[in-house]
Amino acid sequence: MTANTKLWLAAALCVAANAPAAQADMRWKTEMKIEGTTGARVGRPVGMAPVISTTTAVKDGAQRTETSVQVGIINMSMNEVTLTLCEKKQRVRLDDKLKIYVTLPIDSEVAPQNPLAGMAASIGKMLPPGFKLPGLPQAPQGEPATGKVISTITAQDLGEDTVAETKTQRWMLTMKNENSGCAGTDTTTLKMEVWTAKIDEPVVCPDAVNRNPISEYQKALKPQCKITTEMHGEGLETFGKIFRGIVMRLKMYQGETTDKAVMTQEVTMITRAKQDDALFAVPADYKEVKAEEFDQMRSQAMIRQLMGGFGGAQ
Repeated sequence: MTANTKLWLAAALCVAANAPAAQADMRWKTEMKIEGTTGARVGRPVGMAPVISTTTAVKDGAQRTETSVQVGIINMSMNEVTLTLCEKKQRVRLDDKLKIYVTLPIDSEVAPQNPLAGMAASIGKMLPPGFKLPGLPQAPQGEPATGKVISTITAQDLGEDTVAETKTQRWMLTMKNENSGCAGTDTTTLKMEVWTAKIDEPVVCPDAVNRNPISEYQKALKPQCKITTEMHGEGLETFGKIFRGIVMRLKMYQGETTDKAVMTQEVTMITRAKQDDALFAVPADYKEVKAEEFDQMRSQAMIRQLMGGFGGAQ
């Protein structure tokens, strides 16, 4: 497992713990920057690491999540909106650039996308034989494999702090991860500095089956690797308490002694103002397509953008 993948999985763990748990009408924006995954260490040029912005809006019985991913040096961006509609028992994915949408059952998995995943085979057909773009994931090969990550957690209380004019409790979490199978054959340590506000996130559809964001990220990143996780340690109970509120800021460090953050995530805006009903509806001029067509059209658009970005960078 590469360092980049480990960071994504660790970030997914935070997303899972901080998954939307609503007071009626609430909206907040989170920005995540992955700063330590460039250069020779993972074989990708500087500027290829993504910046991910997520804006979540909630009202009674509905949620809108808009995710934007930008990759700097190639000037590539990806944007997707997901609507969760409890009364209709629907989960709707929209693409604002293509003006298309797909309607899915509310319990369907909507896996977060690795910005470059899933494009290798299509792009490969356009490239000279043997030529590979740096940092581009390769298409899955062979039969699905299994892996396991066992995490031992410790927690340290660092006192109170203020983020985005919001009172928070600050913690340092240390996670020792023992990896096996296709998850890797090593032991790694991640530190997470977390600022949590005592603001309960909304439970939008209480009757819906809980999704597992950890599993979804794993599928997006390593579709041929089925990873199971275990969590232990004296900090496990504290870990659960920390992530019951909204994570206003998070910094992730790779290794026990480093003080240079490799990933930062921060809430840049939060409001409890009444949300416009139009945010939770599909615009009238959007075209409904099937799930396979939705993914295919988005993939083709991303490929065109990616190839144009590389051409513009020359």
